[in-house]
Parts: sequence; structure tokens; C-alpha cells
Amino acid sequence: MKPPVALCGSLVLIFSGLSTAAAPPEFRAAWVTRFEWPSPDPEKCRANIVEIFETLAAANCNAAIFQIRGEADTLYPSELEPWSPLIGEKDPGFDPLAFAIEQAHQRGIQLHAYLNPMPLRALSWKTPPKDPRHLFHQHGPDSAEPWVCVDSDCKPAREEYYYFSPGIPEVQAHIRRVVMDVVRRYDVDGIHLDRIRYPGVRYSHDPVSRRRYITANPELLDWADWQRSQINKLVNDIAAEVRAEKPNLLVSCSAWGIYNRYNIPGYSGFSSGFHDFYQDTWAWCRLGAMDFLVPMIYWNLADPKPNYDEVLRDFVSGVGADHVAGGQMVFSPDENEQQVKVSRELKAFGSAFYNYRSARRRGVFERVARTVYAEKAPVPVPARVASPRTGILLGTVVDGAGQPVVDAAVSIRPAGGGSRREGVFNRSWTSGADGRFAFLEVPPGPVQVVARFPGVPDVVSEPVNVTAGEAARVTVTVPVTPELREA
Repeated sequence: MKPPVALCGSLVLIFSGLSTAAAPPEFRAAWVTRFEWPSPDPEKCRANIVEIFETLAAANCNAAIFQIRGEADTLYPSELEPWSPLIGEKDPGFDPLAFAIEQAHQRGIQLHAYLNPMPLRALSWKTPPKDPRHLFHQHGPDSAEPWVCVDSDCKPAREEYYYFSPGIPEVQAHIRRVVMDVVRRYDVDGIHLDRIRYPGVRYSHDPVSRRRYITANPELLDWADWQRSQINKLVNDIAAEVRAEKPNLLVSCSAWGIYNRYNIPGYSGFSSGFHDFYQDTWAWCRLGAMDFLVPMIYWNLADPKPNYDEVLRDFVSGVGADHVAGGQMVFSPDENEQQVKVSRELKAFGSAFYNYRSARRRGVFERVARTVYAEKAPVPVPARVASPRTGILLGTVVDGAGQPVVDAAVSIRPAGGGSRREGVFNRSWTSGADGRFAFLEVPPGPVQVVARFPGVPDVVSEPVNVTAGEAARVTVTVPVTPELREA
């Protein structure tokens, strides 16, 4: 009998000894970046997509982290943002994302839609975007209403990209709209967020963030923690809206490779997400906002440090093995096979290779198909989906005219009051530019929302009943006048 053959464009993969028996659940993915599949030639674009999913299926991978948005432009039709230049800055005559989902699902592969929320425009571009709809024109560094991160001298961040500032409420509202547009229109299996952070520790001192640090800081956080709280809120609100629409859809992110450089002996000299980018991914898991992290542990197992096994073990100890899939740089078939084994030994959610092109060129897919991925396996189902124990409260703060109120301080309590101050009841958010707020991990039962805004009495909502596995919705009216809004 001839061994199975997968025809993948110019590449022919021949795998022998494969079994159809199912292995235990394990996330087996590759990042497929926006530099690997799009083309201005529609037929080439289609062929690239088919080849990618044929290759992944032949390797017994079960998921693709498939990039569809890079710099406030898209690789799918959108009324919110323009087409990416990577696909010709125009409609290619078909829907690439719908086609990719179709090709993935035909082969039993999940498609996790991979978006960059914060980059506005790469510095490598020498001219502005052609499409006047691009947010660079309305909110770029030289616009009348900039949304970009700046340093203490008000100079825009120039860290590979111009970055949106998470401390500007309109930025968060726009990003949520973009994500939810994808969730509502497409049968994606997950939302994956990359570059969900500040560009560096020197940012952002934009006027809106500086003002809001004083006026919209109900927990009196210091500057670094307030910056972290802005991204925490964005991630929390995205997760709540996604799950309210599609409870089974998974939310994940590319986490900076080292969470806290002081956690592991010998790592104090390395950069860490928590300190250098205000990215508190472990807090996102505690909030219940992340189904799993994919830390970018782009180092091998051997010294010198950092080491893949040590860093992955730190993430597992911090958020739990079921919330971590090891993100691996492609080194060699031997190295990546061993890293998959380490992920299994630590009982992690799975593994992901960065990136598809490198894994294909260096023979990693062929190797894992013969060894660690010799049997097909399903993607694990998180306990949140399989047996939900808590619910979601999704709300909006409005004024007497029904207009959204931004920066009302919002908390929740068990209906009827009481002194319960742990978990979600010890949490406070500020309402967004669209008045939006959300609470995850809410125990079932009636709760009340408490909304505070300077100059008006506190408002306590009527009881809202929360059910496990479902999203309850509430609108809270606060009597805010135009004068108070401008104060």
C-alpha cells in the first residue's frame, strides 16, 4: 500500500504509518501571518489558502491562527476599515476569510481569526494609506484628533508601528466594533489578539490618557497599573461581547514571551510583558477573559537562557496548564518535536508554531506528522464552555436622553446589598465611549449595578438575574448634564 500523499501546491508531503485513531485533546496550530497567504492576484490568493490548509491537515494539525487584520486594514470585506495593500487595496472579487473558513472546516481544522488591535500604521510605509477611510487620516499622528501613543514629550511612538493608545475610550470602542463585526459575520472558531499591548514603557502620555488618569481612576491606581488596567478593560470587554454573541467561541492572545522577569531565577535582565509593555496577561486569565494564552516563547531548550521549558513552566504555574499553549519559534524538526513533548509533559493546552512558512520550509510539519502528531486529535474544550458555572453581565451607562456616558465608575454587588467583596464583587470598571461595561465570572443569581459619576448621586440598578453560561444585559441611567460632562 502506498503511504498517504498530500498535494500542497509545489510541495508534496509523504507521510507513512499514520493512524486514524484519535489522540487526547490538544491544540495543534500554526500562526499564519498576513505576509504568508494574501496576494493581489485572486487566484494566487485562493491557491495559497488551499495549500496552507492541505499542509496543516496532512500534518494532523487541528487549528490555524490565521491573520486577517494588521494595521487598521483588513483582509476581508469590511465597512469599518479599508482593504489591506497586501491584497491590492481593493476587493479581490471573493471573500478571502469566508473561503479560508470553508477550506479549514472541510479538513476538520479550526480557524482562529488573528487580529492586531493596536498597530495603526507600520513605519516602513513612506506614504499615507491611499484609502481616505483609513484611520491614519482621521486619527494618525498629524491629524486633528490623534489616537496614537506618545512619549512624555508628546512625540508619537515609533516602535515599528504607530500604535493606538488604549487609554483613549474611542480607540477601545472601535476595536470592539471591529472584533464583533468578524464574530457576527463569520463562522470563526476563535478570536486571537496579537500586539495587544503598549509599544513600550515610555508610552502613552497622550492628553486624553493623562486627563483620564486623574479623572477616571476610581481605584486610585499608580500610572503603570492604570495603563495596565486600560488593556485589561479592553480585553475584558471584548471577551464579554464575543461570548454574549457566541458562547462557544474561544478567545486567545499572543502573550509576550516572558510575563514577569523576576519570576524565574536568572531572568531579571530580560524584557517582560508586565513591566515593559503594560501587558498583564495573567490578570486576563484571572478575569476569565482568556480561554488560553499563547506565549511567544521563541527560545530553544538549551542554554543560554531564556529556555522554552523554564518559561512555559512559569506560565503554567501562573495561570494553569489548561490556559497555556506553548508558542514555539521554528528551529528544526528535532527541536520543535521536543518542545511539543515538553508542552505535553506540563499538560499544557497545546502548541503553536511560528510560523506556517518556516515550519513548512524546515520540515517541521513532516516530522510531527510521523511522531508527536501521528494521530489526529481534537481541540480541547475549555471548562467554561463544557460546564459553565458563572455568567456575564453586559451593560451600558446612558444619560437621561439615552446618550452614552463615558467614564462612569461601575461595580456590581449581590442584589439587596451586603458585604461580599471578593472576586467579581471587588472589581470596578469605567464605562466606555459607547457607555459599555462588562463583568465576567459573575456567580448565578440577582445582582445590582452601582454607577458613580462626579457631581451626581450614585445610581443603583434594579436587580438583574445572572444565569450560568449566559449573558445578562442591563442599561443604567445616570443623570449627567452637559455641564458635568465637560467638567
